[in-house]
Amino acid sequence: AVIPRIKQNMVPGVMNTKARSYQNTDARMYGGEILVSYLVTPQLFVSSDLSFVRGTRNANPGKGIVGENLAEIPPMRSRTIVRYDRGKVFAEIEGILSGAQENVDAVLGEQKTAGFGIANLKGGMKLKGATVNFGLNNLFGRNYYEHLSFMRDPFRSGGRVYEPGRNFFINLSYRY
Repeated sequence: AVIPRIKQNMVPGVMNTKARSYQNTDARMYGGEILVSYLVTPQLFVSSDLSFVRGTRNANPGKGIVGENLAEIPPMRSRTIVRYDRGKVFAEIEGILSGAQENVDAVLGEQKTAGFGIANLKGGMKLKGATVNFGLNNLFGRNYYEHLSFMRDPFRSGGRVYEPGRNFFINLSYRY
């Protein structure tokens, strides 16, 4: 694996705006994904997935590699959906759980993040070529951010970028 190495000390939570150099190192990544789906009745469907990744490397202080954790590794995550679908009308509830990430690369300024859980509601109907979908995301208005949110452009300050709070959407489409 090619591992970035910082040329300067970083202030925690602040993105390094200076160039980074890269060193090869021995690294290991392992993990997996599992998806389980079950058709309870012809109209009721349940699905759940789980994903996990762990990345480590061999420390080599001579090359500036002092920690064992690989950078930018997402935490364990799970998503469960229960959907009732009659063909022309559907309703769905979704739960998303993300674990805490404590295996971070402190040398690169990564910070530990807490886990979170959110719930989303969705529904929709079809009428003569028209489809209406609507939903309520982040039902309980949870204040959270994804583990790697500080890496997003244009937010390269290193500050955390919170995900949207409770929000409603509606989509209308028509096929002729």
